[in-house]
Parts: sequence; C-alpha cells; structure tokens
Amino acid sequence: MSLTHPGALMEAFAPSFALLLAGRTLVGLGVGMGSMTTPMYVSELARPSMRGQLVAVNELATALGVLLAFLAGLSLQEKHDGWRWMFGLAAIPAVLQFASCAIFPESPKYLSNTGALNEAEAVLYDCRVRRFWLSTRVLVLDDEGLLNRSKLAPEVYAEIQTLRADAKATASTPNEKRQGGSEDDAGATRLLSVGIGLTLCQQLTGQPTLMYYAVSVFRSAGVTNPTQAAFATVLLGVFKMAGTSFAIMRIDKWGRRYFLLAGQIGMLIGLFLLIAGFFLQDVAKIQSPLVGALAIFGLTLFFASYSTGYGPTTWVILSELFPVAQRGRAMSTAVAVNWGSNLLISITFLTLVNTIGSLLSFVLYFVIGIGALVFCFYFVPETLGVAPDDLRRRANEGWLIARVKEEGASESVTVAPLHVAALGEDGGFIRF
Repeated sequence: MSLTHPGALMEAFAPSFALLLAGRTLVGLGVGMGSMTTPMYVSELARPSMRGQLVAVNELATALGVLLAFLAGLSLQEKHDGWRWMFGLAAIPAVLQFASCAIFPESPKYLSNTGALNEAEAVLYDCRVRRFWLSTRVLVLDDEGLLNRSKLAPEVYAEIQTLRADAKATASTPNEKRQGGSEDDAGATRLLSVGIGLTLCQQLTGQPTLMYYAVSVFRSAGVTNPTQAAFATVLLGVFKMAGTSFAIMRIDKWGRRYFLLAGQIGMLIGLFLLIAGFFLQDVAKIQSPLVGALAIFGLTLFFASYSTGYGPTTWVILSELFPVAQRGRAMSTAVAVNWGSNLLISITFLTLVNTIGSLLSFVLYFVIGIGALVFCFYFVPETLGVAPDDLRRRANEGWLIARVKEEGASESVTVAPLHVAALGEDGGFIRF
C-alpha cells in the first residue's frame, strides 16, 4: 500500500505521459495488494459474528472513495490542470492508511500458522477483551494450566482453541497441498475455481466499464450538459454508498448468497431498463426526456444492486471460502484474476461500443449477467456459519457446491472445560 503514495505524486507532477503511466502502475500495484490483503486481514481479525459486516465495510470505504472521486471531478473539471489535483489528492488517504498500519496488530491466523501461538492469543485477547478490562482481571484456565485472560471467556477461549487447531492442521499439511497441488484434494481446487469464477462474474457483468464511463453513458442517454452529467455520477456514488450500507446491516443475518443473488437479479433488471431506454432512443427514434430518464434509472438501479450484491459479498465470500493453509495463495490468485479481468473489460469497452454500439454492448452484458446468475446459484455456496474445511469436504463431493445438502453451521468447536479465576490482591488466583 506504500506504493500508492509515491504513485499518486508521480501522476500529479508527471511532466510526460511515460511518467504518468509509471505513476499509474505504482498506484495499481498498491491498490491490487490492498485489494487482496484488506478483506483477508479484516476477516481474520474480526469477531466471527461480525465478520461479514466488517469485511463489507471495506467495500463501503471503496464506495466512499468513488463518491469523493466523483465530487473531486465535479469541482475540478473547470480548473486548469484539474486532473493533476485529482491524482495528487489520492496521496492524502494513502499516507493516512500507511501511517495507521503502524498501530495495527498482525493477524492472529498468520501468527498462529507461523508458530507464534502465544503472540496470536495475545492479539486475539487485545482485540476481544481489553476494552472490557476491569480492575479485577478475569482469567481463564484450561486443564493444561494455560491462562487466557478473558472477560468473555467462553467465546474468546473457543476462538483460541480454533486458532490452535488451525495451527496444528497447517503444520501437518504438506507444502504441495498448501499450494493447491495435491492430487487428492479436489475440493480445494474446486473452491479456488469457484472463487475465480465469482471474481469474473463481478467484473464481466459490466460494472467497471459502466462506472468508468458513466459520464459518457449519461450523455448518450440525453444528458448533454457536462456539469449535469458529472453531477449525475455523484448521485451514482450516493446510491452505491446506500446499497453497501444496507448490505452491511443485514449480511450477517440474511446470509451472503441472499445478497449475491438478489443483487445480480437487480443488476439484470437495471440493465434491461437501460437497454430499453437506448432501444427506444436509438432504434425506435423516440426522443423524449422520459426515455432518457428510463435509461438513467436503469443505470442507477444497476449500481445500487451491485453495491448490495457483488460489491460487498464477493470479498466476504472470498475471505471465508478457502481453508486457512491455502487462503493466502488462493486469495492472491482470485484478486489477480479480478483485476486482470477488470483491465480487459475496461480497455475493450470503447472498442466494443464503436464496433457494435452501446445498445448491443449492454445486451452482451445482460447475457453475461444471466450466465453469472446461473453460476452463482449452482456453484457459489453460503459461507455464513460454515467452516472452510466443511466447504472443502462438500466440494470434494462434486462441482455443484451450493446445491450440496447444507449441513448448517460448521462443526462446533470442542472447548476444554473452563475454570474462571480472579487475581486477588495478594497476587494469587482465587477460583470460583
């Protein structure tokens, strides 16, 4: 993420196109690494009951960034060299993000998987308990005499036991199996394929291009005033924020698949309205403000649905889909495919529009969207309350992972008997 700051400054002060391109490359590398590590880090640090909400906050921050970018574009579009200011302003949040990393703890999952189990337990304790710290410290003793200080003893101790089990499983996993190369682990390969397919669905359904070229789409829909078109994109950012906020509030209650499938259906309806608007305007030659309003409403519905569906749920599902031993490599692969497909669809959009026209381009996205809906319905499983190892076992049974009979929540963690003790004034432990 430290690459974003110098990259933004290079963009702002670039004296040539080559340096501008170099700055964009640095920013892209920084954003790509952040896209992989942020949802994975948050999911490993978050309380299980709030994991979906907290990972989805990452998408909310992205939606906020898009909104601020639209506002910056609106305010700087008439300013000389306004584009330099737009690029340069990106350095401010990059610096704040880099500085904040100094106070962030390492992920408990990472620490336990690298053998630093005591440090992992300390980080988990700090994140779960220290805000409930009392003058009389409450401690948890297991049968082995290990002390785990906790005001919320059962919940935190269960997580610590899970950490220990994951660390043990990772240590006993052969290296080639961790890298997904084990011939007898078809489930892990299928989960990786599902993750890659999900990221492709997120990108190939057209959201990146419709966002990048929203102003052009608005102008084609009849909004000819550049300021009005730029203002309309700001409204899109507002709807993206609203959709993501709604998903955050309910994703840990209604489930990931609910928002994923409902969002895809909403995107299809929005695209259908957008197609209808362009058909009436370009084919039927009906020139009416209502036709333009229909297309704009369809585009707005498309983005609002994306923000409740693919926007937050893709990253939540990816952070919960893979077994611990393979999560880092699998997430890296999925994110690489995500940004690679984003690049592909972005650089081909204008060529596509110039070749077959806006109407048929939207029809193509609609057809891809139907295929994405079928893929998500049959292959993308619900990850709420299901352990990655349970998903892998289900994936071993076949490709239709989402249609395998649900086992419900993941297998309960066997927790050793708890003994609560308070630290007395004399420094001794008082059991009760």
